[in-house]
Amino acid sequence: MADGPDLARPLHAIWDTIEHHASALDGLCRQLAHVSFEVVEKERALLARIPVWDGQDILRILLRQDTARFILDRDGTLMAIEPKEPQLETAVLLVLVELARQRHGANQQGPTGSRPLKAV
Repeated sequence: MADGPDLARPLHAIWDTIEHHASALDGLCRQLAHVSFEVVEKERALLARIPVWDGQDILRILLRQDTARFILDRDGTLMAIEPKEPQLETAVLLVLVELARQRHGANQQGPTGSRPLKAV
């Protein structure tokens, strides 16, 4: 331990809250920190990959000039996701919300309207 100010002092009062939500917070940090991009030359597109926390799934988003195609890679099985939301950032977040909902066993249709997922 180093001498100096206690940089965590503001967290002391809410430490129980942090610990209660630690697993979810850890997952969000891991998921959003590992976005990668790849150029797909033959399709003149950009491929974004977002690892889905708590598993081996990867959300792929194939971006072209005027379109975004969402694909979930579940251990090599590709499933199309068709979010109804046209705004890219919002659509990505809604898809991640729906995947989290599925992971936790909810059976109702999610906000993207893409359930059930279908194989590509």
